[in-house]
Amino acid sequence: DVTDASYKVTGLETVTSYYFEVTAYKINDRGERVFCKPKYIDVRTTPKKVTGLKVSARKSNAITLEWNVNAEAVGYNIELYVDGEWVEVGGTSHPETVEYTVTGLNAGTNYRFRVASSAYSILGEYAYCETKTLPTAADIVTGFEFTQVTHDSITLVWDESDDVDGYLISYLNDNGKITALK
Repeated sequence: DVTDASYKVTGLETVTSYYFEVTAYKINDRGERVFCKPKYIDVRTTPKKVTGLKVSARKSNAITLEWNVNAEAVGYNIELYVDGEWVEVGGTSHPETVEYTVTGLNAGTNYRFRVASSAYSILGEYAYCETKTLPTAADIVTGFEFTQVTHDSITLVWDESDDVDGYLISYLNDNGKITALK
């Protein structure tokens, strides 16, 4: 017997429909149960949570997300956190499509994404990730200047950026020759 007004049913199969019945009762003066009219509900369990969500590519105006296949899913729902709320930005309609590119983003900006498996218009638990778009080419190298000039050298400096993996340095001399240094 359940005396609370809730009960968690466990051990159910994912993406499966269940038909539940709840009947209240009172015990009369003779100790017998007197049943009320039952209530019924039909509910389907959700798909499993997306796993392996990661950023597979970053551009200044786009982020590509990737995740593992969920065999129970019919597709996936992709959302972006904007101005304090989650906004759907896309989705896939095939369980094997486990990559999505969100475009129209601003350069050098932090973004939060979430992805959920979908089956029969029911979403599973979301998986989350955060990343930053790359700055535009003009934004990446800032503070570029020389600090020391001698008869045979010039020292160059610029602001270090966490958004790059390295720097290529080259120069053009008076003879029109381009030389790559690093």
